[in-house]
Amino acid sequence: MPGYRRGLLPGDFSATIDKDGARLGILGLNTAFLQLADGDYQGRLALHARQFHGACGDSGPDWARQHHACLLLTHHSPVWLDRDARGQLDGQIASYGRFALHLCGHAHETALQQVSEGGTETRRQFQGRSLFGLEHYQEIRDGRVQRKVDRSHGYAAGRLELTSADTGNLLLWPRRAWKRRGQLELIAEPDVVLPVDEHTEPIPIKLLQPFRAQGGGPGHGQAISAVTHDIGLDASSSPRLCRMPDAPGPTPAPTDPQAPATTPPAGPERRLVYLSYSHQDRDWHRRLRAVLDAHPALKDRIWDDTKLRAGRSVTQEIRAHVPQARVMIMLGSPDYFAPGCGARELETLPALADWQRGDLDILWLRVRGHPIAGTPVADIMAANGPGAVPLDSLVPDAQDAALRHLRDQVLDLIGASPTPATPATTARFQCFLSHNSSDKPRVRELARALAARGLNPWLDEEQLRPGLPWQPALEQGIRDSAAVAVCIAADGLGPWQDAEMQAALQLAVRNPSQPVMAVLLPGAPDQPALPAFLAVRGWVDLRAGLKADGLDRLIWGITGQRPGSPAAWPGAPAGGVQPPSAPATTQPARGSALSGPTTQDARPSPAAAIWREKLDYLRVQEAICSDPAQRFTLKKQIEEAEVRLQELSK
Repeated sequence: MPGYRRGLLPGDFSATIDKDGARLGILGLNTAFLQLADGDYQGRLALHARQFHGACGDSGPDWARQHHACLLLTHHSPVWLDRDARGQLDGQIASYGRFALHLCGHAHETALQQVSEGGTETRRQFQGRSLFGLEHYQEIRDGRVQRKVDRSHGYAAGRLELTSADTGNLLLWPRRAWKRRGQLELIAEPDVVLPVDEHTEPIPIKLLQPFRAQGGGPGHGQAISAVTHDIGLDASSSPRLCRMPDAPGPTPAPTDPQAPATTPPAGPERRLVYLSYSHQDRDWHRRLRAVLDAHPALKDRIWDDTKLRAGRSVTQEIRAHVPQARVMIMLGSPDYFAPGCGARELETLPALADWQRGDLDILWLRVRGHPIAGTPVADIMAANGPGAVPLDSLVPDAQDAALRHLRDQVLDLIGASPTPATPATTARFQCFLSHNSSDKPRVRELARALAARGLNPWLDEEQLRPGLPWQPALEQGIRDSAAVAVCIAADGLGPWQDAEMQAALQLAVRNPSQPVMAVLLPGAPDQPALPAFLAVRGWVDLRAGLKADGLDRLIWGITGQRPGSPAAWPGAPAGGVQPPSAPATTQPARGSALSGPTTQDARPSPAAAIWREKLDYLRVQEAICSDPAQRFTLKKQIEEAEVRLQELSK
């Protein structure tokens, strides 16, 4: 397919269909990568804006703006996503107006939804039936079959008509397979109102850019048709488009066959991070610039009024750079939102218009207290969260943490890594020891054992200064550590330990060089119920105590150095750590839930890394599963994953 590009995960892709100068963008995103076993996954699956950017050449919004209309394809509908993923979908991927239609499936039902909130652009979602598959499925609860449910099948055909230079119509022909007298027949979908020729009423859409037919006049009468169904995305999937034989459309305007094909001119490239503020908040501006400029991915992308050139028109310079903004940062304060502020007309209002069209993202930070109601950004979630506590009411450590959090959000939006890779040789601490307060005596012993091996662990009672807020210090401790060990004993995860683990896993996604691992202490159960995102990373077993082989494995996870290799962290003993005479866990058996990376996997391909992670997860699930039928299914999936890994290793 022309313009086809693969993304970060198997099934992530983007493609372009060009028909007589009309450009349709198709984006497919994998929502099924966490659905690795049987069970109810509704509200538990993930989706991230980095998939959007990765499939579109680093900037999803820039890719979308190159088309007249775009379609979004996912296997699952949004109700299957967790809260964070829904926020990523609604706020960063499918911003209002960016996609003419979101096509999904999985539920074997047909549904057409159109939602508009607060007068914003309408979001449209069409859920289709499976084209083929099993006739029945079993509804299982508590390990028992409750009932057998019939699956329904069908397909849907659709057409996008460009009716004018700025608008178009969507039409859908949903069909369902209906069994009558033992035979399957295709009938018009009974669950959708189809008043016109067994297709939906024309659904008006706004084009992402003006369309001009190849003859030179305003575009009209162009049509792109597609057949679609419940879409299961995998590494080899791609949409197939065809002409609808039974859906006659308007006759295209005549064009000159000798005229060269033209592509509608695109607007200016949006790559800048634009910083808008009131000069009364110049101290906050200075502090934020220091945080942003320190990251190499942002150093050359920041633009604000400090870059205005002498002798040039201020108004013209600002108007020239606002359309180049990929992200607009606004420092909210009483002066910034005052009617007489110069930024209002030149920066704030034009940026809000672009935001409504989905052309840029807005991050506004409440630096000084003021009523939010009535401001232009009252309907936009603040970068410092619900309630938007003013930064000037926080202690300095919390202010710095909020500025760093804003920086990470900016980097997420432009598809960059929020935290540059921090090897163990340069991190301030080698390991952050996250633990339940009831396990403090055992964790103290572990910290002393690591220190005796030449490592510098982060332990709260040694690092939290009395009299200062401790939450920002916990976050900074995780960032300053090369690895995070989540210690688990008989009482499981503590409340704050769970928050630490979630923060560490989020940072690890952005910074793969920071390992996060579970460490089982004495008293931990034989079959620990670990959170899924932690379990897939394997664990270190210290339930038998602080023995040499277990500590060697932990140090390997922290430093990346096997026992006996040369020292790779400050203070390590000369000659490295010597392996014990009979290591029990250094080389776990194949299929063991404790298995970790091997030397052959030091630099796996992206596909191999994904299958390795899936294999580790399946092994953990098999180890803790008590249902024989489920364990049999998991073993089959493990065998399949092992074969796939072997193929990728050849």
